[in-house]
Amino acid sequence: MNHLWTALIILTAAIATVAQDTGECNNKACYPSFEDLIVTAFINRTVSVSSTCGDPANDYELIYINTQGEEMLIQETCNASIPEESHPKDYLYDSLKEVQLGVEVDVPNLDTWWQSTNNADNTQLILSLGDEFLFQSMTIAFRSPRPQDMCIETSIDYGITYKKLQYYAQDCASSFPDIPLTDINNPVRVLEATCIEAYYQGDSSTTVPGTIQQVLYNPASLFGSSFFAYESQTYFLATDIRVTLITAPGSGDPLRSFFAVVDWDVTGQCACFGHAEECMGENGADCICQHNTEGKNCESCLPLYNNREWQAGFGSSANECEECGCNGHATSCHYDETKGTGVCDDCTDNTTGDKCELCLPSYFINPYTIPGVNETCDESLVSYPCDQSCLSCNCSVEGTKMNTDCDGISGQCECKTNVEGRACDVCKDTYWNLQPSNPNGCQECTCHAPGSKDTSKFCDKETGQCICKANTEGALCDKCKDGAFSLQASNPDGCTLCNCDIGGAVASLCDKDSGVCGCRGSHIIGRSCNETEAGYYVPKLDGLLYEAELASSDQPIVIEEQPGHGEGDVTGIGYLVVSEGGTVTFSNVVVPRNQQYEVVLRYQSESLWNSFSLTLTMNSPEPYSCGDIDVPGDPIALVAGTDLPAASPSGK
Repeated sequence: MNHLWTALIILTAAIATVAQDTGECNNKACYPSFEDLIVTAFINRTVSVSSTCGDPANDYELIYINTQGEEMLIQETCNASIPEESHPKDYLYDSLKEVQLGVEVDVPNLDTWWQSTNNADNTQLILSLGDEFLFQSMTIAFRSPRPQDMCIETSIDYGITYKKLQYYAQDCASSFPDIPLTDINNPVRVLEATCIEAYYQGDSSTTVPGTIQQVLYNPASLFGSSFFAYESQTYFLATDIRVTLITAPGSGDPLRSFFAVVDWDVTGQCACFGHAEECMGENGADCICQHNTEGKNCESCLPLYNNREWQAGFGSSANECEECGCNGHATSCHYDETKGTGVCDDCTDNTTGDKCELCLPSYFINPYTIPGVNETCDESLVSYPCDQSCLSCNCSVEGTKMNTDCDGISGQCECKTNVEGRACDVCKDTYWNLQPSNPNGCQECTCHAPGSKDTSKFCDKETGQCICKANTEGALCDKCKDGAFSLQASNPDGCTLCNCDIGGAVASLCDKDSGVCGCRGSHIIGRSCNETEAGYYVPKLDGLLYEAELASSDQPIVIEEQPGHGEGDVTGIGYLVVSEGGTVTFSNVVVPRNQQYEVVLRYQSESLWNSFSLTLTMNSPEPYSCGDIDVPGDPIALVAGTDLPAASPSGK
């Protein structure tokens, strides 16, 4: 079958309405603010440690600086059951608020710290975020000396597996021989783990009692603007962040071989890939997406906005998702890498095509969906919805050529030779009897030209009945009607009326070839029976005429004179006016001989004449014979109690 794909030449409204990009997201990449990720108010975020001192209680030595600036080793006890001597994990993130240069910042609480047990190598600090976040930076402030070596790791599968981000060691070649060394003064921006020997920002002394040494890891600062490139963002995504403190300080002295952290600060933002500036939700991780994106992390395009591959926003490029342009006939689309464009899914309304821009085979475009035309569509006057984009061809099985579709624009089906109509459901003029078995669809009208109107071959397209002249009949108009004869092409009525004499012919019919009428008796002759043989005559039908205005009545005589005396319907001087219930007597009736007579009464009445009677009575009743019939001579009731209808002057 040859399928025709019909292009829709209109664009209808999209199903979904997308909000306009706002704020920092307008025509560029945008990001939520960096925040402290260790926020215990979010119940999905937790901090865990693999070791904590005090259970059981244990002694340790801690370095203090006296007022003369000299280091002093003081032995203390960690006891989890005594609050003043305990160092739980909560002290990792109990920083204080302090205003610096007019800005409120978090500063370590130097009076509290978390501390591990003695000889606790490979102690782990784990921040479980509960969702994906973009890890920006980390600062660890140690109350003890810094570890001899440590590493920072992230997980994106909620702690099942981890990826190394950064190593620290006093001697990288010894601690991590297979890891590249990075010069802290000339860092390399690479997305792989390196080792740093010089700890960043470590203070050998402070103005407060004790020694604070810090380790700072800040990839956002290291990478600058490229930190927000898609590859960087995916590299620093994290559901969990783990710090492994590998080798404790203290040169093997058990009282000094522990880790103590005054403050652990981790910053980042909910991961939205440049498509949101705010987040919400119970864990603060649900992006309020813009740029026609959706998902918890704005990681995909809206259903109808996949005309190009999803991309992360970056810098001045919003890389917003583009609308596929499904013309209102789909609820989703997908990007086709081969075609390089979006392809609409499951087109509706009998449409198809990458953009639902085509009508399916056996459908054609509804002209009333064309802009400007639809304004004139009235569903009460058309057989289909005004807003239905593609209409079914509905080609007639009987009249359409096999294995063909209709024209996609006009809807015209491909008709058989003798068929017409948009759906090929009507025989052409001069053809009839549409049948699927007929290769031409309809058969030719075989009208008899001499008897057909205007000698045409037009016939009824359903029955084949030809259009006959006035005096012809038959399916083919090849016969004269009863009462007519001699079918001739030159006769505008087809046949000539018989005009059989009413009195002389037996009936109004004649022979349809010769036109000869059937005459009464053997002495009436002529084609129309309007002549007699020599020596015979035919009396007039009203040969015995009796005027009512000369008759007697049981009521006062009223005569209504009428014009046209002696002509047309009126004889004599006019009419005798008879009131209801009156009796009129014709007393001067004389018949010349006994024979069959027809009695005719001419009357005029504007309304129904009820209970009319007509009686024939002999003045001197006596039996008589008429032909072979013996009549006793009693009164003869010709009409008894009959209602006569209203009649014009020609009434009889």
